[in-house]
Amino acid sequence: MCVLYAVSVLSLLSVAAAIPVPCDDVTKSLDSMDFQDKIMGKWIVIAATANDIHSQNPLKDFDSFWLKFSQLSQNDSFLYTFAMKLKGDCIYFSYNATLENSTITLHNSFNTTGVFLPASDGYLALSIKNNIGYHIFYLLGKEAKLSDSEQDMFEKQEECLCLKTPVFMDLKKELCPEKETTPRF
Repeated sequence: MCVLYAVSVLSLLSVAAAIPVPCDDVTKSLDSMDFQDKIMGKWIVIAATANDIHSQNPLKDFDSFWLKFSQLSQNDSFLYTFAMKLKGDCIYFSYNATLENSTITLHNSFNTTGVFLPASDGYLALSIKNNIGYHIFYLLGKEAKLSDSEQDMFEKQEECLCLKTPVFMDLKKELCPEKETTPRF
């Protein structure tokens, strides 16, 4: 009798574990919590995906890619800088940005906004859209490593956002050095 009970309980547990996580749980933007402190600094792009194949193809060509959020003098203003290494050459861009609640607004000519989605400690999940229909979703890490659980979460988020198969960066490749950049717009 105990064996039948144990088999029943284990069967129920395996069915419960197989139930997929609802999309609302993984794609809802994070509440405004002390975001300034959490996001500041340099983040390595671990993976990214986009809403069309043309937007995604260049990601496959990058050797490495990082983003950095640097506080400016105003409380809600910061500098959004990114550096991509492409065929050994470093390309840098910076934009002034603001953070209100959990929404980033990049001050560029494309009316770009981004929101942070759920991620584990040491990671950021950033979904960015602009006024011409471009949507890119980044998984960022403080370190060049990726846990299995975070990869599973990112792939579930990408699926729920109806984006293309993500590109995972080769985390062993050298990053571009940091340098001072001037905002483009």
